[in-house]
Amino acid sequence: METQSKESLSPTERQAYWRDQLLQWAQSGVSQRQFCRQRDLSPHAFTWWKAKFRDELHLPYRVVRKRSSKNSSSQFLELKVFNTKLEPKYEVVLVNNRTIRVVDRFDPESLKQLIKVVESIC
Repeated sequence: METQSKESLSPTERQAYWRDQLLQWAQSGVSQRQFCRQRDLSPHAFTWWKAKFRDELHLPYRVVRKRSSKNSSSQFLELKVFNTKLEPKYEVVLVNNRTIRVVDRFDPESLKQLIKVVESIC
């Protein structure tokens, strides 16, 4: 898709392109405006596609900014909640009988950190 302009894509290719852009933005830690500027994307088109795919892709209204690891001396882990109506797909039962329920789409590294923190609280 790099060599082909966005305007010449088929409807299916265009949807796939925007899904990919939206997922990359949600993980980027930068504002929508900054992401669009970096990628030379139309902010208006980005907003339209974000509204179209928000529920399907579990997109946040605003991206959660990533914190610097330099100041991460606290025992708190930032969690992102996109849609509380999702049914858990996985259930992790820890040795202390605490349970963590995880939906279909999750960040494995965040889950790993969460388990580490929860197990250290015992």
